[in-house]
Amino acid sequence: MPRKLRRRKDRRRTRDVWSRILPWLMGAAWVTLLAVMLFYHRASPEFYTLFDEFYGLDLRRMWDHRFLKYLFYAIILGLLISISSIVLGVFRARRKTDRKKQIVVLAGLYMLLTFLAWRLV
Repeated sequence: MPRKLRRRKDRRRTRDVWSRILPWLMGAAWVTLLAVMLFYHRASPEFYTLFDEFYGLDLRRMWDHRFLKYLFYAIILGLLISISSIVLGVFRARRKTDRKKQIVVLAGLYMLLTFLAWRLV
């Protein structure tokens, strides 16, 4: 039987420190994404309805620059976490059973958010 077609035996006895850190980094990237959504909600202008006009309520129509700054920093933090997860995954997660797609999707999402936030700030 050719060597390439043989299934290799999994020789890992225990997980090393780096492979234990990888799920924590992915969790931190998801928590940072939640923080990004919260900062976006706080920074965006308030939604103006017909009732607000009827009752004469004064709503904020501009972006809150303080929360925009926090939003941008949270996006950059999430991008750094996801890129470090990708780099760590390249060196430590080489099996087919190792999850890599989630890290790549998060990194792509953070790159898109960085571009959009750069246009806001």
